[in-house]
Formats: sequence, C-alpha cells, structure tokens
Amino acid sequence: MGRKKHSFVILGLGSFGSVVASTLAQYDNHVLGIDISERRVAQLAHSLSNVAILDATDEYALREAGVQNYETALVSLGGNLEAGILSVMNLKMIGVGNIWVKADSRTHHRIMSKMGVDRVLLPDVEMGQHTAQMMNNPAVQDYVALGNGYNVVNMRVPERLNEHPLAHLRLDVSLRSLGLMRGTEFVPTTPETIMKTGDRLLILGRKPELLAFGESF
Repeated sequence: MGRKKHSFVILGLGSFGSVVASTLAQYDNHVLGIDISERRVAQLAHSLSNVAILDATDEYALREAGVQNYETALVSLGGNLEAGILSVMNLKMIGVGNIWVKADSRTHHRIMSKMGVDRVLLPDVEMGQHTAQMMNNPAVQDYVALGNGYNVVNMRVPERLNEHPLAHLRLDVSLRSLGLMRGTEFVPTTPETIMKTGDRLLILGRKPELLAFGESF
C-alpha cells in the first residue's frame, strides 16, 4: 500500500512559503499555494496541485478557493502581522483543522500562540540555535528537538573510536543509542556493536546530558 497523500494550503509564497509548498508537492501531497502576487503564484503554478491569486484576509475568497477542504494550513505572510491575524481567524472560521504560522518576531510568536494555532515557527531563531549547536561541537552533524527537553543528535564517530564497541562510550540511563548510519545503511546497535570511523550515531537524551556527552565524545 502506498503512502497516504495529505493536503496542505500555503498562504504566502515568499521565500519560506514557496520552499515549504514545493517540497510538500515533491512528496506527492496535494498542495494549494495562495498569494496576492501574480508573479509569485506564476512561479509555482507548474509545481503545485493548485494555485490561487487572492487576498488571504478575505474569508469569502478563501472559501471560493476551497481552502476549507484542506487538512493543514501554513500562514507565511512576512511581517504583515495584521494580515496574519486575519488569515488565522478566517482559517478557523471556515474549519481548517490544523494551522501553522511562520512568525517574524517574538511578539508575533506570542500573539499567534494565544490565538490557539497548532504550531508557531520562528525560523531564524530555530536555525540560529541549530547552527550554534553544531558549531559548538564539530562532532554533532545534526540534531532534532522532540519536545519535553528531549533531542536526538547525529554524531560522527571520530578516528580514535574506530573499531571500539559501543559499550566503550559508557552511555548511562539518561542517554540511549537509537542506532547508527554507516553510509546509507541503518545499523541497530547493542553494547557489542563495533563502531567505525565516519559512522553517525543517533543518540536520544535531554539537552544537559547530551551536551555533557558531546564534550567528552
């Protein structure tokens, strides 16, 4: 059985919204892209399932475009806070069940959070934190925040640990190995698993314990 397709509407096709829309479409989802700019809409007309040139603050126009039939909406209207607020209100009124918003400031973030949207993104802050984490420890190739303080980090095995068993790392109960990537192959791990230079370990834990582990890795 193939993967179930999902449906998304992206309000605002600037640099952020257009990347989200086109990437979701590449995953074979149904995507409706909306912007007031004819030029922006035209650029994605051949990439998305549907596009529409309209004002996202106009509830009637959103209904006419069939936005209420989509599962998830992302509001990405740049620094136009008023338009963002009105768009979220319209989406709620017409019954879109899952609403994400790209915020451009902490004030914008707080306001949208109080409006009860499902997820508020601060891309610049999140990417800055992500970059700092990797710069702080060159062994960290990538990491994902899971919520409740838990993260999964992707750490490259250094040459000094080549041919050592995973038990050599002395992971305690606060840290857990989820496996490792060896090239493009995923390898489940046990304490006896032999690490090789360049392997990428996937370690689950809370940030303080992961930071301490990273310092000693």
